Amino acid sequence: MSTGKYIRRALGYFVKIVALVIGIYALLWVTGSSNISAEAFWSELFTSRRGLLLWGAVLAVSLLYPLYGFVRRTVKADVVADWEEIHRAFIVAGYVKGESQGGVTVFRVSSPVRRLIMFGEDIITVTDNGDGTITLDGIRKEVVQIEFRIHTFVDNKTTDPTEEHYERGSEEAEVIEAEVVETEEKE
Repeated sequence: MSTGKYIRRALGYFVKIVALVIGIYALLWVTGSSNISAEAFWSELFTSRRGLLLWGAVLAVSLLYPLYGFVRRTVKADVVADWEEIHRAFIVAGYVKGESQGGVTVFRVSSPVRRLIMFGEDIITVTDNGDGTITLDGIRKEVVQIEFRIHTFVDNKTTDPTEEHYERGSEEAEVIEAEVVETEEKE
């Protein structure tokens, strides 16, 4: 991950936490649940030891977030043979296919609201490793969900149902024939 991307992800998470703290206080103030004035709150938040400790913790969590909030996973799926299942997994998760270059395909969230909530960190890249595996790279929660869906779709992929039924019927017929021949030989 490049330094610029790391800083952008950390800064985005910091903004989310700050918005959460301000939103909680605004909710307390609007509902009348706060026992202190706005001036006392802001003073407590930015000049007291507890407030500075809170911001230090928020900054530390924000700086660590790009390390634990994003992941790269290798999934057993072939881009050529399993493309329909891979694409379907992304569609079900609410993603649309973006550009594709040199074995790397980009998927983005289709909903503008969800994209805004994710602060533009809605991109998941699919890299063809060339050995029957792909690598998913993006936000941890989304990558894990899509990985699970890909496994499910690939594992449940069937060939032509009539062909599968014919094969199963042929196998059963061979077993029955063998049993008949075996019983005839015993008699």
